[in-house]
Amino acid sequence: MRASVMPSNCRCMARPPAARHARATAVRVRAAVNVEQLKACRQELMTYVNSKGFNPIAVRLAWHDAGTYDKNVSEWPARGGANASIRFKPESGHGSNAGLTVAIGLLAPIQKKFPEVSFADLRAVHLPAASNAVAPPPSGARTPSQRSSGVASTKYTAVGPGVSTASPSGRPDRPVTPKPVGQVGQSWTVNWLEFDNSYFTEIKTKRDSDLVVLPTDACIFEDEGFRVYAEKYAADNDLFFADYAVSHQKLSELGVEWEEGGPVTL
Repeated sequence: MRASVMPSNCRCMARPPAARHARATAVRVRAAVNVEQLKACRQELMTYVNSKGFNPIAVRLAWHDAGTYDKNVSEWPARGGANASIRFKPESGHGSNAGLTVAIGLLAPIQKKFPEVSFADLRAVHLPAASNAVAPPPSGARTPSQRSSGVASTKYTAVGPGVSTASPSGRPDRPVTPKPVGQVGQSWTVNWLEFDNSYFTEIKTKRDSDLVVLPTDACIFEDEGFRVYAEKYAADNDLFFADYAVSHQKLSELGVEWEEGGPVTL
């Protein structure tokens, strides 16, 4: 198995920004990353996330954190992205982030146990750990020179159909629709803690009326551009994993500002 790529050693927001265009000078950054703590943290998370059964929401937390990235803004941290700002209000209270404070709370003991792992790096480490607990992790390794802060300028954010927008649709944070505390959501797949291409096969076959299919789900087999990828992923689980790994890494590095020395690959 190749090394899982984790965008470690990245800056994170030390406190909530006063405004959208907060200056980087208002952010505390670490001078160096403790690689040994990162490795130990990853190992701990592999067991912890699985034992608590919050793999999907852990993945959703990391992806929503990265999802604030604005490719039209160059300054960090104003450009958003994977900087752990999701733990602050008003971002944490946004409607699309409903329930994610639960994941933040569940990760708090891990943060306390590994104090030299920043919140941004904890987010980077727990994302593959949560995926690995239910399927082969996104894998591959790139040299530090290839993983500079410029990697955030990715085509992932381009609007339109393509592999980088279709493959994340089946990501492992799609188990159940979010509902208020005390209510039960509806599942996209039968085995909602298993990460495979079931998302695509279930939408295509429509064999279970109890499974949720939102308009944004159904469109991947209706839109001419998306359909070619949806059909491929429904037919080939290995291809889905391979393409997902690429998209996973792109999204998890959106907006990242690396510390001196570049990223650390575990």
